[in-house]
Parts: sequence; structure tokens; C-alpha cells
Amino acid sequence: MFSNSKIVNKKNIIFFYIFISFLFTFYILGINNINPKIENWLFTGDRVSDLLAWKYFFNDSWRFPLGSNKNFGLDISNSIAYSGSPPLYAFIFKFIKIFLPNNFNYFSILIFLSLFLQIYLGYLIIYKLTKNQIFSIISSFLFIFLPIFLFKIKFIFSLISHWIILSYFYVYLLNINYSSKKIKFLIILLLSCLIHFYFTIMILLMIFISRTILLYSNKNYLSFFKDSIYFTFPLLLLMYVVGYFMLPPLNTLGGGYGYYNLNLISFFNPHLEGLSWSYFIPIIYKDNVEGFAYLGLGVILILIHLLFYIIFKYKNINFKKKKEIIFIFLILLILAISNNIEFGDKVLLRLELNKYIYAILSVIRASIRIIWPCIYIILIFGVFSIYKNFNKKTSLILITFISLIQIIDISNGLKSFEFGKSFVVKKNDFNDERLKIVKEKFQIISATNIYNENNHFHKLAPLISNLMIKTEIVLLARTDRKKQSELTYKNNSNFLNMKNETDKFYYIATLGHLNHLKYIYKFQDVGFLNFNNSWFLVPKGKELMNKNEKNFIQNLNLSAIQENKDNHLNNYDNYLNDKLIGLGWFYNKIDNQLYSDGNKSFLILNHDQNSYNKIIELNFKNVFFEKNINNKVEIFVNNIKIDTMFFKKEISKKNISIDLSKFKTDEIIIELKFFNPLSLYDLKKGIDQKKRSVVLSSYKIINN
Repeated sequence: MFSNSKIVNKKNIIFFYIFISFLFTFYILGINNINPKIENWLFTGDRVSDLLAWKYFFNDSWRFPLGSNKNFGLDISNSIAYSGSPPLYAFIFKFIKIFLPNNFNYFSILIFLSLFLQIYLGYLIIYKLTKNQIFSIISSFLFIFLPIFLFKIKFIFSLISHWIILSYFYVYLLNINYSSKKIKFLIILLLSCLIHFYFTIMILLMIFISRTILLYSNKNYLSFFKDSIYFTFPLLLLMYVVGYFMLPPLNTLGGGYGYYNLNLISFFNPHLEGLSWSYFIPIIYKDNVEGFAYLGLGVILILIHLLFYIIFKYKNINFKKKKEIIFIFLILLILAISNNIEFGDKVLLRLELNKYIYAILSVIRASIRIIWPCIYIILIFGVFSIYKNFNKKTSLILITFISLIQIIDISNGLKSFEFGKSFVVKKNDFNDERLKIVKEKFQIISATNIYNENNHFHKLAPLISNLMIKTEIVLLARTDRKKQSELTYKNNSNFLNMKNETDKFYYIATLGHLNHLKYIYKFQDVGFLNFNNSWFLVPKGKELMNKNEKNFIQNLNLSAIQENKDNHLNNYDNYLNDKLIGLGWFYNKIDNQLYSDGNKSFLILNHDQNSYNKIIELNFKNVFFEKNINNKVEIFVNNIKIDTMFFKKEISKKNISIDLSKFKTDEIIIELKFFNPLSLYDLKKGIDQKKRSVVLSSYKIINN
């Protein structure tokens, strides 16, 4: 019964896993979402940016680089490679576009193929080690019931392609010569950059760790150099063709290394977004989504057995033969833990890194992902240790029991999928008939705020998807930060000079922006239209405004600001609805502060807010006082210069009061003109290129 011989031929094994993968895909997505023509389930989280990146790419002509996605962002656009829409799938389905419907998306297909390749490669790896088909089939289910694999289905589809990692280990285990392995490793490496760059980093690291160990053994430096060229040159060439280098290298970096890291007890903590992925183990601490690396109780039992096997049966292990795997495990583990060593919610050690080292490591900002190959090493060799340590019958009983324990333990996580439960989305439909006119008149949708952080992409995604015109409102994993800032400044400058581009209409991000634009364009043929509780500036669109919109704009100045009350600007929702904050500001959601953005920032007070006899008190912080940078600010009210403010290097805060009683107009426009705005990039403090000068902490209206 437990013979090593095959009881099922290879063809039937493949059909079996195709069937299992289809059933699991059906369970995860539900009957409707499997359909490649259905997209509503994708309108949330990172999935919606992946969907729109794909739709724009699919409906565009071929460009060079091949991944260029010009219409999705225009001047700030980049390659499809920087989205969660893997180039491998995007290229294939765009190539056969003529045979596909216009509303086709491949994400359900991606999920199915990822499940199939995950479980099938898991089977092949274990069978390669054990030559026992039944044992390998049962063990293979551990590869798809692995939380680090399943949880990414809810977030970033391209990151569920763990078959790339498994392919590496399968080739590693093959009994073939080095030259043959080298070819296969190169193919895996090239495929990885057509899926997601994190997989490329993992595969490249594992290849070069192995190659360095070989160099240490044979001291053949020429061969090492040739192999380095062999792997890197084709990779760089393919990355160039795909479009990885459309962005300056600086903009491929991301902050977060040392924050999105592996906690020392991440393997045992089942917390994910308020849900416990364990039926048996309690939540130990609460961490961000990227901090999730729970193994599942079944795999934890495998890890415990593996450790005991290594300790007590070390004489049976050829460590010299396994040194490549050992070094891969240790180096990737160290990189995943990062410079911040944490145990639960306690920081044990935080190492300061040289800024250049930090910049390099920022390529793997979510360093916890680098632990995935290590988890597969634990799973593969842990399962093999069970097979080696017990007879065939006992090992089969044990692996069956462990697999059942794993499934039961992560049942809470599995139930969160349950026929599409994770993908129930309340989509905001933009059904206004006037949008047909807008689509005919304009080629581009833009915004008063272009930045990823504050452009309300998720809110507007259904509108962008419906219109499918060129868009500067995008959510990009990597973007040219300088161009993004310059585009925001260009739009603001055009507004201030009433020279906005006639082929664009604009989303208005805040009530303060609406108040400011209303003042600028009060004598112009500009419409302010509200679609689904979102305001838009439509050039030459005044005749499209309905009665409610006209009344709202007309009455925008009637709600007075409460006197003698400190209005603190440390809440994003309050900022969105504060009609005093005009153009030229940026709200940072990380530190909850309102920064000046660019050379000019504006505050707008309406007639009934000042009543001609009030004073406004503004409380500022100097962004650069720690850097000993003098900061000059000129203050204008209704284009009349009233004061010059100096933030000297020792001044961190400054309050100013402006007497409004001198200005007898319906609107009072306070303009702050900055002479030395600098970005974090300018100061070598970060990669952000927004030009900052001051933080506006609060304001208060008081009696004169």
C-alpha cells in the first residue's frame, strides 16, 4: 500500500490539481467573480489600481518600452511592471486582444494559475525528495494552505505567484549538472521580473548566495564574473524592454525598510486586520498588514520537528551539502528582520544605518516579504525530515494529521474568503447623464492634488473606469516624485492665472480648494459640477450646473467660522471640509500635519466669516529649523503686501496676526509667498520632492 511506486500517472496528477485549483478558486471568488468579464469585485484596496492599470494598458496601443502605460498618468506614468498587474499576463492577453471582450480582466485566471502552480510544484518538490506519491500528494496541500500565500489574494494579486520561489527550489533539487541548472535559474529569474520585482530580488539573492559559496570553494573568480554577467545582463535587458527604467533609479526606492519587517515572533502571531488566522493560537500583538507571516499550527509543528531533527539527528545530515540552503536561509532571515529587531510590541535593538545603505535597502522596503523563501525552506525540509525520521506508514499518518491541523487552524482565515466574501464591494457608480458631455469635450481628467496620498483615487476609480479617458489621477506603487510635484504646481499655477488647459477637467480635492477656485473663476465660464458627492471644475461648463450646485456655490461663504476657537489642522477629514485652506497645501497623513506645498499657499475668508472687524491668528512651525536654514515668507492680503516673516535657524514656531478690518471685500485672500521652499530630497532627509516651508498648525478668528 505504501510502496514508492507511482499509483497515478503524471497526466492524471495534473488533472487532479487543475480540478482542486478550480474548486479552491471558486471558493475564494464565488461564482460571479470567476467570470473574466466581471470587475466590480476589484474596486477596493490595491486591487482597483491594478485593475485600472490593466484596463488602460489593454486599451492602449503598443509602445516602447513594451510595458509603457502612458495614458494612465501621462507625464507621471510608468510601466505596467510597477503595478500589481504582472507584465507576463498583461503582455499575453494584450497580444491576443483581438479575441477578447473589451471588458476582459485576467485576475481570476491569475488566481487559478497561482493556486495550480503552487500545489503542483509543492507536489513535485516533495516527490523529488521522497519518491512517495501518496505522501507527496497529501504534503502538497500544505503549500496552498499557507497563510503567507493565501492572505496576499486579498491585497496584491501579483504577490501570490509564489510558484516562482518554488520553481527555484525544485531546480535546486534536480540531479543535473551546473550548466543545466544555470539555464533554468536564468529562466526563473527572467520570469520573476515579469511577475513582481520582489520575486526578482529573492531569486537574484538566492542565485548569488549560492554562486558566492561556489566561489569560496573553487576560487574561480573568472567563472564567478562570467556567471554574474550571465545572470544580470539578460535580466537588465528584459527589465529595460518591460519598462523598469522608465523611472529614475531614485524613484524606485520606497521608505519603510525597518518598519515593514519581520518581528521575531511573526511566525506565531495570527493577527491580520483585526482577524485571527488561528483557531488555536491567540493573537500575541497587533501589527500592520505587511507584518503578517503566521505559519499555521501545522507548519509550526513541522518547524518544531525539524529543529529537533537537526539537533538530535545532526549526524544523519550532510550540512556541507546543504550549506547553500543554510546560507540562503540565514541571509534572507537577517534582511527580513532588518535593522529593527522587535519582539512583539517591544523594540529590542534599533541600528542606525548609513543613509546610502538605507537607500539601497529601501528597494526591499517591505523586507518581511524576503522571509517567504525561508518559510518554504522550513516547509520543504521539515516535511522531508518527517518522512526520513519515521517509517512510511507512520510518516503518512503524521503528515495527514499535520495537514488537517493546518487547515483547521487557519479556518478563520479561509472563512473570510468563503465564496467571494472578501470581495464584496459597494461600488460608487457615477451615473450622471452630464458625464457623457464631459467625456465628449475633454481628453484628460486631472485634479487639484495629484499626489498618490491625497488624490482620492479609490473614490474616483469607478468614474475613471467608466470614462476611460487619459488620467493624471492615478495610484502608482512607484512614481517620479519630482514630476508629480511639478504637475501639482503646474495645475495650481494655471488655476491662479486662469490658464487651465482646455482639454482637461479637474477633480476638486477639498472644500477649501472649491472655495478658492470659486473666487478665482467667479467671472469666468467655468462650471462646478457635483458627481456622486465629488466636486469637479469643468471649463466652459457653467451651463451644465444644476440648481443645487449653483445654490451650494453661492452659499459657500455663508457658514461662519466660530470665533475664539483654536482650529487645529491635525485631522485629515477636518482638512477636507475646511473651506479656509485654499490651494498650495499638502496634508501629510503620516505625521498629521498640514504643510505648505510649493512657492505659494493660500487661505480664503469669505464676507460673513470676517465681518470686517476680526483678526485671524495663524500658528506656524518652521519645517527646517533643525537644519539651520533661514526661511523668508512674504504675506499678502488681496495682493497687497502686509508683512515679511523670517523663520531664522533657531526659531521653530511663530505666530502671526492679520487685522482683517482693513479689507472691505467679499473675499479675503491671504497669500503666503515662500522664498526658500525645500523638499526632503533637497535636504537629503528622504526621497519626497514636495517643496515645503512651514507647517500651519492652527488658526483662530478673534474680535478686533
